[in-house]
Amino acid sequence: MEHEILQTQTVMTTRLNKRLRQEAEKDAINKNENSQSSRPSQSTESSQSTELSQESQSSQTAYVPESDSSQDNNDLLEPMWIIDGNNLSRLLIEFRSKCYRKSLFEEPLAATEKMALNRVYLLNQSNDCFAYCSDLNSMKSKLLEYFEVNKFYRKASDEETKLVNDVAYSKANGTAMEAKNLVIGQLTDVELEVYATALFNLTTNYDNSFDLDTVDESLFIDLALNPFIKAVLPISHKLHRSGHFTPLEGDSDLRPDLKFYSAIDGVRFDCLLFEVKCPRSTCKEDLYKLSVEMQLILNRFIEHGANSPAVYGVLVYVEW
Repeated sequence: MEHEILQTQTVMTTRLNKRLRQEAEKDAINKNENSQSSRPSQSTESSQSTELSQESQSSQTAYVPESDSSQDNNDLLEPMWIIDGNNLSRLLIEFRSKCYRKSLFEEPLAATEKMALNRVYLLNQSNDCFAYCSDLNSMKSKLLEYFEVNKFYRKASDEETKLVNDVAYSKANGTAMEAKNLVIGQLTDVELEVYATALFNLTTNYDNSFDLDTVDESLFIDLALNPFIKAVLPISHKLHRSGHFTPLEGDSDLRPDLKFYSAIDGVRFDCLLFEVKCPRSTCKEDLYKLSVEMQLILNRFIEHGANSPAVYGVLVYVEW
């Protein structure tokens, strides 16, 4: 775990701090160059003194972290994040410190705590930061509203729920053809098209006899997950899908189970990741792995000058 922590310690705030310093230094130089060009009748001696003062002003204007060294490895500044008068940054830093102390004493860490070591904070899950940091509970509703977490979840309509139940009932009764006909009849309904497409793909796959308990991860994606992905995320000129276990763009060491990317000015950027836990899987680190992958993608966006980037990850698991 220590190796994973060290590998990902150069977090998004560090990359952002580096970029802020570079932009501040560039702005300071440009301002002084403009000021110097507006006074053309200066002697050589005054020009030299102007250059010296320019260098001095540049170093004063540049963003300098409050640390013993300005090297990136020591640049651990945290943003000051205030929400309705509550210092969210302080609460998260204290939570991370508790997790770090646990790791020093080699105490077992939950996935949420491992993520906090890398400054990734999980919200709105069964075992999220609220479960481990009681100080955050006082502002839970404010945080979920601030980050608009719940807006990404759309509840199925009554018609969609009825279609799913009808198809499931027909399959359970052994009338597979009736189930497929139910789905086919709704493929042209605009309001039910996505659900009908996913169910049609599923019923087509399940015409073949197989046991999900025995399939590997790759086959599980093809049989159980692809029917939904093809219905919800059709491939277009803006969104491209990579093969199973393809390395992240810019990092060949990490391979998500499935990923989507977009090309911007000829450069590929991953934007949507899937980690899949099939029934026979024994891995318990999928959530932590997903957080590391998403963090590295954010870092890469920032390195390329993106402002306020966002990346999405989906953890898929099956319980019988």
